[in-house]
Amino acid sequence: MKNIVVLINELNEIQPVLEKGANEIVMGIKDYTFSAIKKHSIDDMRNHSVLMNRFYFPSEMDLLKQQLKDLKERNVNHIYFCDPAVYYYAKDLDLVDHLIYKPDTLTVSANDLAFWKERGIYTSSLSPLITEEETDKILDEVENVEVTIHGHILMSASKRQLLSSYFEDSHQPVQQEKVFYLKEMKREDLMPIYEDDLGTYIYSDFVLNSFEEITSFHTDRFFIDGIFLSTDELSDAVEAYRNILDGKDTQIEKENYQAKHANLKFSSGYYKEKTIK
Repeated sequence: MKNIVVLINELNEIQPVLEKGANEIVMGIKDYTFSAIKKHSIDDMRNHSVLMNRFYFPSEMDLLKQQLKDLKERNVNHIYFCDPAVYYYAKDLDLVDHLIYKPDTLTVSANDLAFWKERGIYTSSLSPLITEEETDKILDEVENVEVTIHGHILMSASKRQLLSSYFEDSHQPVQQEKVFYLKEMKREDLMPIYEDDLGTYIYSDFVLNSFEEITSFHTDRFFIDGIFLSTDELSDAVEAYRNILDGKDTQIEKENYQAKHANLKFSSGYYKEKTIK
């Protein structure tokens, strides 16, 4: 079965995306998540998957071990991780087969994926910052790889408080946990930038869509990132991809979705070229 995995932003999005054809829900949890996604309480985490893609300092190993224990007690489905320390301590709790390696921009070769596959984790999530040709080649070499098909792409992340530093340097009041936008000189559109306690994140100025590519990807696991998308934009995307996977006309599904959500800037991202101008 083709699985559609959805990273939600709000708890009230769970039921709509499941009804539209999602198979798995991923949530952000406060102090676990290195992302601009909304962070929820650990008490909301029951039988879902968790985005645990932050890095841990050596002084935070006790925190990491406790977080993993809490996730095991809540019967977590999958744990998306980035820091190898998560893998190291997951072994002690028999959680390795629940792990999904997702460093966003770093998984760009079959060797990356094979390395983690040999260590017994469930799977890895392929970076969306590579071409369609490169994606197809990797999927032919490594089985059970997850592919990101929809949403704003994380372009850059830093553990530094970049927005706070900017406001301080420009003698403006520091504003925490709000979305701002960057504009490059050679681009017309705005790139969302967000800061929280764990760092600063910059996302693509477009929404990646893979309506025309999804049926050619030789894998059974597809990831949709709901950050900055409304509930309708997210659930309608799930429905469109599910319909395409079920054999409905790709162009009709694509055109209907893009017409309904014409406010979004859609792009095939890096599928056709290595550098987006």
